[in-house]
Parts: sequence; C-alpha cells; structure tokens
Amino acid sequence: MRNKAYIILFLLVIAPINLLARTYNIDSLKIEYKNATEDTSKIKVLSLIAVSYLDKQDYEKVIENCQAIIEIANGKNDRIEIIQAYYWLGISYYRKGNVNEALSYYLKALAIAKVIKNNYKSDILNDIAVLYKGRGEYLKAIEYFQQNLEYAEQVKDSLMIGKTLNNMANVYFSYGIYQKSIEYYEKSIPIFHNIGKEMYVAYLYINLGLSYKKVNQRTKALESFNKSKEIFSSLKFKAGIAQVNGELGTYYAEQGNYNMALRFHEQSLVVYIALGEKMLIAQTYQAIGEVYQKSGAASTALTYYEKSLALFKELNAKKEMLDNYQNIASIYSVLGDYKKAYENFKTYSNLKDSTLSDDFLKQMQEMEAKYESAKKENEIKLQKAEISKKDAESKRKNIFMIAIGLIALMVIGFAVLIFKQYSEKKKANILLAQQNDEIKKQRDQIFQQKKEITDSIHYASRIQRAVLPASKLLDDAGIKHFILYKPRDIVSGDFYWINQKDNKLIVAAADCTGHGVPGAFMSMLGMAFLNEIVTKAEFNNAADILNQLRVLIVKSLHQSGKQEETKDGMDITLCMIDKENWNLQFAGAFNPLYLIRNGEIIEGPADRMPVGFHDKLEVPFTNTELPIQAGDTLYVFSDGYVDQFGGENGKKFMAKRFKQLLLDIQDKPMDTQRDILDTNIIDWRGELDQVDDILVIGMRL
Repeated sequence: MRNKAYIILFLLVIAPINLLARTYNIDSLKIEYKNATEDTSKIKVLSLIAVSYLDKQDYEKVIENCQAIIEIANGKNDRIEIIQAYYWLGISYYRKGNVNEALSYYLKALAIAKVIKNNYKSDILNDIAVLYKGRGEYLKAIEYFQQNLEYAEQVKDSLMIGKTLNNMANVYFSYGIYQKSIEYYEKSIPIFHNIGKEMYVAYLYINLGLSYKKVNQRTKALESFNKSKEIFSSLKFKAGIAQVNGELGTYYAEQGNYNMALRFHEQSLVVYIALGEKMLIAQTYQAIGEVYQKSGAASTALTYYEKSLALFKELNAKKEMLDNYQNIASIYSVLGDYKKAYENFKTYSNLKDSTLSDDFLKQMQEMEAKYESAKKENEIKLQKAEISKKDAESKRKNIFMIAIGLIALMVIGFAVLIFKQYSEKKKANILLAQQNDEIKKQRDQIFQQKKEITDSIHYASRIQRAVLPASKLLDDAGIKHFILYKPRDIVSGDFYWINQKDNKLIVAAADCTGHGVPGAFMSMLGMAFLNEIVTKAEFNNAADILNQLRVLIVKSLHQSGKQEETKDGMDITLCMIDKENWNLQFAGAFNPLYLIRNGEIIEGPADRMPVGFHDKLEVPFTNTELPIQAGDTLYVFSDGYVDQFGGENGKKFMAKRFKQLLLDIQDKPMDTQRDILDTNIIDWRGELDQVDDILVIGMRL
C-alpha cells in the first residue's frame, strides 16, 4: 500500500491543456470540418473533435485527428497548434500503455514550447517527469520536476509549484529518502490550502502520513491520516475515503490488529472495484494478502498475492511485481512447495537487478545541488544587473576626471617603481636564499614524518593480516576455496571471517565504512564482535548474528541518530554452512550471496540496510535458508569488485558482468578462479586507480 497515494496524485496532473474536458457533437463537427474552406477553421474543428474523443477515451481517434492537425499546421507553420497536437498524442499513447511513443511526442512538444516560450511548457515538463517516474527512472523524473519548479517560480504559478513540490516528494519517497519527502510534502500543503485545493491537501496528508510512518513517527502518521479522512469526508469523495481506509488498514496490520486491518482494506476494495482502478485494486489485493500472511493464513494470502500479481503484470508495474514475487516465494516456502518457492524467488532476483540503481542517491543529490546553485546564481546575476544600472550614470559623469587622475598616478608610480626596483632586487635575492633553506628543511622534515607514518601503517597492515582467520576450517571441512583480498590502501576496510559453532561453518565477507586506517579500525572492531557473539552468545540462525552485531556496533559507537554523529557501520554477507544436513542459512546487509549450481546462479537476497545505525534500526535482518548439494559453489564478496571503474568507457564493472564471469570460470579449479578474477579486474581498470577495497571468497562444496 506504500505507493497508492501518490499514484493517484500523478494521475490527476496528466490532463489535456487549453481546452476544457467537455464532449461536443462529433457528427456535427465532422460536417462543419467538410464545409470549412480555411486551414485555421479546419484546425479549430479538428481540435474540438480530438478533445471530444479524448474525453470519450477513444485514443485511436485522438491520434488520427491530431496527426491531421499537425499536417495542416505544418503548412501554416502554426507552432502553437502543433504543440497542442503533440501533447495530446503524448497523453493518448501514455494512456494506451505505449510509454516510449508517448515520451517522443512529449519531447517534441517541449522542444517547440521552449523556443516560442509557450505557456504549455509547465504541463509538458510535469507530464514528462510523471512518465519517467512511472517507469522507475527517478533521475530523469527529478531532472524534469526541477526544470518545472524553476519555470513555475518564474511565472509565479502557485498551483504548479505545489504540484511539482509534491511530485518531487513522491520520487524521494519511492527511493526511501523519507526525511526529504516529509520536507517537500510540508512545503506543498500550505500552497494548496491557500489556493483552495482541498482535494490535493487531503491526498498530501496521506503521503505525509506514509512518510512519518517510515521514520517511525507513528503518532504523527495517524494524525495525518485522520486529517486526510476529515477533508475527504467533508468533500463526500468516496475514492479518497477509500484511500485513507486502505492506509489505516496497513497501519492496524502493522500494529497486529488484523481484524481491524481487513475491515478497512475490504472497504477500500469495494470502492476501487466500482471505479475500475486496476492499480489500486492490485495494491489492495497485495495488502490483504500481507494481512493474511501475518495472521498465519498462508493459503488465503497466496490467493490474494496471485490476484495482485496478475494485475501488476497487466499494468507492467515492475516495482510492485518485485514485492509480489518475493511474497509468493515466501508463502510457497511455508507451504513446503520448494520448487515453486525457488521459481518465484529466482524471478524476483532477476527483476530486482533490472529495477535498482546503485548510484541513484548520489546522482540525485548532485542534481538537486546543481539546481539550487543555478537558481542562486541567477538571483545574484539579477541583483548585479540592477546595481550596475544604478551605478552606470554616476560612473559616466566621473570617468573623465578619473582618467586624468589615473594617468598622473601612472607617471608617478613608474618613477617610484624604477627607483625601488634596484634596492628591492637585492633584498629579494637575500630573502629568496633564506626561504630556499627553510623550504629544504621543511621538505626533509615532512619526508621523515611521512616515512614514519607509512612505516606505522605497514606494521598495522601486518597486524591486520595476522588477525584475519586462516582458512584451515574450510580445508578441514573438505571445502575447496579461494580468497581474493586486495586492499585499496595499505590497510583495508574489508575483512573476512571464518568460525565454527557445533557442526556449522560460519563464513562472512564484510565491507566497513571508509578505506585505509578508519576502515581498518572498523574491521578490527567487527572481527572482535563476531568472535564474541559466536563464542559467548546464543543465536538461532545467520540473521541473529547480524542483529546482535548491529546492537554491539551501535552501542560501542554511541550512535543515536543525531546529525553530528558518524554513520559508521558495515555491509556484510554472512552464511552458515551445515554439511551434515546439507543446508545453508544466509543473511546480508546490502551485499548478496551467489550460489551456482548446474550453470545457473541462485542469489541470496540482502536487506537494504547496513549493520549500524539506520532508519530501519528496529527491523530485524532476514534469514534465508537454501538446500545445498555436492558440487555447489558459493561466493560471498564486498562491492569493491563490481564498483571498479574501467573498460573502454571508464564505467563500473557491475553485477551483471561479475555474474557472467563467475559462470564462465565454474569448471576451473578454485585457485585458478582466483587468478582469473585478479587478472580480469587489473585489466579492467587499466590506468585507473583502484577505487575501493576488493574481497571475493569462493567455496565449492
């Protein structure tokens, strides 16, 4: 249910411009078109016909009439009519589900609107951003929303400013940057309230409630939902009330009140079915499935998940399909149908790779910073221009006197300069000699200090490598293996750890915050805590170890979430191998596990949160169990290999290329695999520096 509110808001802003959505008598208009003798009259009638078909949702007829408008308008070079026709074509193809064709027409309309400074520009920018957001291309969405916000502020369009702030908040929400989404929602609410758009205010309170819930401010979340329901009730808007009921259902489900949750969700479902809103129907089916799953009714939950997945497939909603596949795999696992569980989990894993982008957050922040910088620069330019205008007149009056004064000063200055040059040259030579001696002493001192520091770090490196566990436990268990360990600096923020508890072999690959000395300190801390947990504490599975490790790190670093605190922690892959029962348990923080069997990769999914302080601090890590068999090969690793820049275009190596490389070398001995991986990454980076510590561990059962 997390995407429902802002999906409705996006649909509200995609609408035809200029003409009111009203239906004309199409037959009469066709007769009028046949009798029209001037091109201007023909275009006007065709526009009325097109908007009538748009209102009837007959998009093929809209496309046919818009193409006729463009053909006539091109002959007259009537660019305003061409913009409008391109825009309606974009709307029609979007609603037909042909997103690529819709985008091409939107961009054509925008190109002309920018040239002639047409008022349609704001609507076009907004709808392009909406389209990119719907495709999951959040970078592009933010880019066009920022362009639209700048334009709306220039023309002082309060409605579009509010819509754009809201839509930018939706993008931040989609990627999990909840504090930023709260900031933008709270900016947009008073704008809509001041211009009397209470319907928008009601929807924004839903979005704000969802964001508050994500950051664990549940009281504020409930207050926001209730404000939204109060407004919808006063407007007697059933769809909005259904929306709030759905979010309240999710809220109560999270509190463990399943009967109340089902009651709210079922009330929402009745309204959405009546409205024919497929996306909202699918999301409600999914929410009901989650409630049944939490309450232990696995078979009933599966029925609702499958209904939801069928609709998401029809709508090509990849991100929503991702959650469904994961939920269905979990249900089949509970029901004991491991074949179907594996099939759905594999589909989930493949779809996940195609929808996530590791660099999105960094690039999005850079883009926002560029926008703010450009905005401030324009303001400064305007201020300077005004000041220059005021000063110009007085400067012209005084320029003659200033010129005479400058000439006199230059003559005097040259005379004084010639006089001083000779004496100062002697002083300068003496001073230069003294400075050279001082620089040489400082250089020698710096060189000695650098040598001492480097020697200390080299010694620390020997200590760190000595603390790293020997692989004897793997040898004793009959597991052929390799460890590729390539620190970026002398010491490393990556570390590997191997231990044994009862009959279970525990192997971890971790990537700590930072590189070099700071990362090495964190790695030593991580190894010490892992040893303490395994030797002294009780744990039931791999996830328990990560949960306890997170508690120890947060406590030892005194992390409480304050702005000035460090965000130190680690990403980690940890697996427990039970060769007696041929079972594998896995838990991961950002970094997954790969299992290769019969030429195929099975990916153990990692939670998207670190071992350290995080918004999801109260959320436990997920424990994944997989059956294993002789001949399986396991790989655990940090992100240093896949994030290395190189190749012909200086791009990242990426997970897809890494998986294919592992598949290509499967038939080779483990030592040979390590050498190939090492040689391959060296060749890949070429003349570029190594950007991160690299750690890859391979184990053949």
